Amino acid sequence: MQLFHECSSSNMVIQNSDKNNPLKCMIVHLIPRKPNDLKENDELYKMIDTYPKDISVYYAEKMNYYVNAFANKVLEGIHEQTKKYQGHLNICYKEEQ
Repeated sequence: MQLFHECSSSNMVIQNSDKNNPLKCMIVHLIPRKPNDLKENDELYKMIDTYPKDISVYYAEKMNYYVNAFANKVLEGIHEQTKKYQGHLNICYKEEQ
């Protein structure tokens, strides 16, 4: 990143968009820095706090969609395996009789 942006350093700031569920959606800011780019270093955090909330909400909603879609796929797979196992048990049960 430092070579690409021709910067002397960078900051990484990690935020979560849902204070009630911190693992639900996390935003990682990778910020290239140059000498004297801000008057005070802490200005960076004030700028990040003003990051558009609608973008955070949008990504939180998208992540919910993908997490739910993944969970549904896992459940479908488990259901398929259960049906196969049930069929196998039925065959075994019939053979024993």
